[in-house]
Amino acid sequence: MKENKAIAKDFLQIKNGKIIQIVPEKTETSSEFETKTGKKYHAEVYTNLISCAKYLQVFEDEYDGITYKKLSLTMQDNNQHWECLTMSFNSNVAASLICRLSNEDFNPLNELNIGVFKDKEGFDVLFIKQGGITIKSAFSEVNPLPKWVKTKVNKKDVWDKSEYLDKLESLCEVINKRLKFEPETTSAINPITKTDESLLLIDDGDDMPF
Repeated sequence: MKENKAIAKDFLQIKNGKIIQIVPEKTETSSEFETKTGKKYHAEVYTNLISCAKYLQVFEDEYDGITYKKLSLTMQDNNQHWECLTMSFNSNVAASLICRLSNEDFNPLNELNIGVFKDKEGFDVLFIKQGGITIKSAFSEVNPLPKWVKTKVNKKDVWDKSEYLDKLESLCEVINKRLKFEPETTSAINPITKTDESLLLIDDGDDMPF
C-alpha cells in the first residue's frame, strides 16, 4: 500500500480522482497512467495536500485545437514551498473547490487539507478541511448557483453552463480579495500549459468542454 503523502511539490493536477504530480520517468513510488490516446506516463500520487491558499487563477489552455479554461490554486506550505494545483475550470472538482472557498467558514490565514472523493452521484469533488473541520459548499438548494440550461446543438441535447461558469469565475475574484495576495510579488502563481513540455497537462476526459 502506498505511503500516505501529505505535501506535494511544484505543479500538480487531478487525474482519475487522484492528485498527481507528473514525473519525467518511473520512480519507486510513481504510478502509471494513460491518456485517452494511449500515451503512458508516470506520476507521483498524493492522498491529500496540506498548504495555505494564496491565489486562484482562471486561464486559457489548448488541447487538440480547442481552447478551454483551466483553474489553478496557488498554495504555500509551512516550509515556504510553492505549489500549484491545476484542473479544468469546466469540472466538478473546480466547482467544488470554488464553492468551498466561498464559504464564510473558510479562514484564509489557516492551512487547508485538500483531498478528492466521489459524491453520491459518483462524481469527483474536492473536500477541504481546516483544523479537522470540513468546509462545506457555500451553496445549496436554498442558496443555489445558476442552473444549467438544456439546449439543442445539431439536434442533440446539450447542457449550456454559461451562466453557471460565469458565476464561478466571478466567485474566484471574490475569494482572491479575501486572500489578499499580490501575485506580482512572485512567479509561483504561473500555471502550467501545453507549452511546458516537461510538465505537460494530460488530457483528462470529462474535464473537456461540452
